[in-house]
Amino acid sequence: MQRKTMVDYVKEVPQLLAKNVESASELVNPLINYVEGKEIKDILLFGILG
Repeated sequence: MQRKTMVDYVKEVPQLLAKNVESASELVNPLINYVEGKEIKDILLFGILG
């Protein structure tokens, strides 16, 4: 298997974004359920492609 390059990831971004937008509530609901009712000052979100 050939290693992916940055160009490969850039080409995949539109498809990954579309998939994430389509399943946004499924992706975010666990976080919402976790923080609901808690006194949380800050939330740091980050993502990894791949």
